[in-house]
Amino acid sequence: SSGSHRGNSAAASSEMPENQALQASISQPSLSYGDTLILHLSVCDLNNQSRLYRQGYRPWYRTLPNDPQWRRMSDSSDVDFGYNWGGEPSEGGTGFAIRWKQRLRRDGSTTYFAFCAPFGYQDWRVLCEAMERGFGEGRQETNASSWNPLRCVSDAIQDGWNLRTGTGVYFHRQELGRSLEGRIV
Repeated sequence: SSGSHRGNSAAASSEMPENQALQASISQPSLSYGDTLILHLSVCDLNNQSRLYRQGYRPWYRTLPNDPQWRRMSDSSDVDFGYNWGGEPSEGGTGFAIRWKQRLRRDGSTTYFAFCAPFGYQDWRVLCEAMERGFGEGRQETNASSWNPLRCVSDAIQDGWNLRTGTGVYFHRQELGRSLEGRIV
């Protein structure tokens, strides 16, 4: 994994280290084209998420150091994304699996994959602080078209959509305790 606290993610390196951080299997031989490598990846034994993927959801990825921005996998034929529900494993089925093709550069970079947009503790702190400034005690309703405290969400996940706030939002923030790492809960 990435080593940071930014959600569950897996990595595939163009050098393929022995620590097998990628929890996926290469379902077909890899194809090599000069300075790139095309992997056919399958992630198996997942919870049944077919409804989510049927609506167009895709996993996320980024490549360090070349492309550090998290991106949702595209619907293009280059990716060839697919999913399959093979029935409950407890009843003899194969479970849920997703598969796709990924082009990797042969330059020592590492590609990370994540089920959802990674949103770590620091991202959460920025979001809470923005919400407290926007909706904190004593602040009246905000004109959502002129100021959007949730903009930091789309900035953090680096996707092209903006959340919109409604009117009459009540927000109260209170520290309940601290985690073992000393983080606010």
